[in-house]
Amino acid sequence: MTRFLNIFAAVLGSVVAASAYTNTLEDGATQTVNSDWNETAITVGGSSPGNALDLISGALATNVTTLVGGSANAVSNAVTVKNGASWNMTGDLTVGDKGGDNRFEISAGGLVSNNAAFVGADASASNNAVNVTGSGARWNNAGAITLGGVSNTVGVSNGGTISAADLIIAPAGGSKFNLQSG
Repeated sequence: MTRFLNIFAAVLGSVVAASAYTNTLEDGATQTVNSDWNETAITVGGSSPGNALDLISGALATNVTTLVGGSANAVSNAVTVKNGASWNMTGDLTVGDKGGDNRFEISAGGLVSNNAAFVGADASASNNAVNVTGSGARWNNAGAITLGGVSNTVGVSNGGTISAADLIIAPAGGSKFNLQSG
């Protein structure tokens, strides 16, 4: 894991507490957070594949911006917010800036709030997804959700909820918003 440090962190078992810095997961890193976590920016796979971040029960994350899958090499990165964990971003969430096959899942009572969201931000970004599933799972966007690139998706199912000021889907890339009953 590469961290652009200046980070103050206390690690007690699997509990991570950090304060107002940038945290970057790279080189196949995995991190689980189940306590308060304050960062300026969070990047999961800025330039490398296979990184994972899990916010689980008791986690309360606060930051400005979040990027999952930055460069074209940043593929197959994953974020999960579940079991009552809460994540508040005052800025934007980007899943798949140029990277592909990146995942952001909100499930089982997880809550994520952000300004705007971009799923497949660059025209080359493909097969990135945000899924909101399960009772109590919520994704609140103060701004628009923009689906760009090629074959990127946002899905909501099984009692999950999504709110946004607008939904913008790029006309030529085959990106989709999926609403499933149940």
